[in-house]
Amino acid sequence: MPLMRSARWKRNLRTSSTSLWQVTMKSREPEPPMLLLGLNSVNTLWQSDPALLDALAEYWEGSLERVFSCTTEPGDGTWHVLFRKALDGVPTFYKTDPSTRAIDCIYASESPLIEAISLSRELITKAALLEGTVWLHASAFRISGRTFLVIGPKGAGKTTWLFVALLVAGAEFISNDQTPLDDVDGSLVVRRWRPDIKVRRPTLALLDESFTPAIDDSARLLWHATLGARRVLDIHAYARARGERLVALDGPPPRLADLGPHRVDAVIFIHPDGPVRVKPTSSKQAATLWRSLADDPDMFFPTDLQHWDSRHSFWRTRITGLAASRVSCARGIASMKHLQTRYPLYHANNRTALSEIRSFLGDFA
Repeated sequence: MPLMRSARWKRNLRTSSTSLWQVTMKSREPEPPMLLLGLNSVNTLWQSDPALLDALAEYWEGSLERVFSCTTEPGDGTWHVLFRKALDGVPTFYKTDPSTRAIDCIYASESPLIEAISLSRELITKAALLEGTVWLHASAFRISGRTFLVIGPKGAGKTTWLFVALLVAGAEFISNDQTPLDDVDGSLVVRRWRPDIKVRRPTLALLDESFTPAIDDSARLLWHATLGARRVLDIHAYARARGERLVALDGPPPRLADLGPHRVDAVIFIHPDGPVRVKPTSSKQAATLWRSLADDPDMFFPTDLQHWDSRHSFWRTRITGLAASRVSCARGIASMKHLQTRYPLYHANNRTALSEIRSFLGDFA
């Protein structure tokens, strides 16, 4: 289905009354369509092959606040991405101009959609950092009108908690593993981001002992909103690009919360040395737990843009030369301090029993 004729994109365009700007059509011959991807105050405008733009829009639909096609420039501050196929024998090449917010990508990938998805993730993440957003290494869900963050070190059990909340307690998905955090009028809010969950077989066995997929424990199962009827995502190409062993997890996609923003109500901190039963923490315990995440490489702050290479082992070569302003850096620091000092923090163990998680979440259902 051509991008400009998609009923979904037209519906998004008509109902985007909360957008920062309105797309207007000029009375002249139509230009090749461009795809707008936007989150909060970040807008990215993509030019590429129409079929690829259509697939990229399918991937992000329902996961970003703005996903629609347009033929005119949306305004100042927009990032422009020109995504073109390389000639035979020419390697993938990126050129970034932060002063004009322009990115030129000539790709030689065998899976251009996977390349575009990866680039769009990096661009939206880094562009949001420029605006003062903090990207938490956390999952988030909503239950009975309350929004919970699940935070902790890598492998602590954040995804297990999220899965239990979705499948057992009837919660709604907001994000997994990465969660954008912003301060809006003195309240911290999160937005939906990347509706995908990757789990290993033991996690599924924990939820249902009869569920024993025919894979070994080294592989991971991918549950993604785009792995439904449309199958826009080629899971085999996705796995090769990420160097992982992935298997599509059959079944309906997770229930999704609305796009947000959602005001944060409480934080659940998962730690290997935490209590088996979910307990509220004292201010002293909370300070200790937050300090344990100080060097987490999957937590992104605006200040990271200035020294990305020394802190993160990925996303080093495509979008470079960015530096957040003092105002944005201060905004990110203030948001994190606000989260650490003003919100209820519950402490749990990564071996917390399923019945205990169900009981804790049941108090809010």
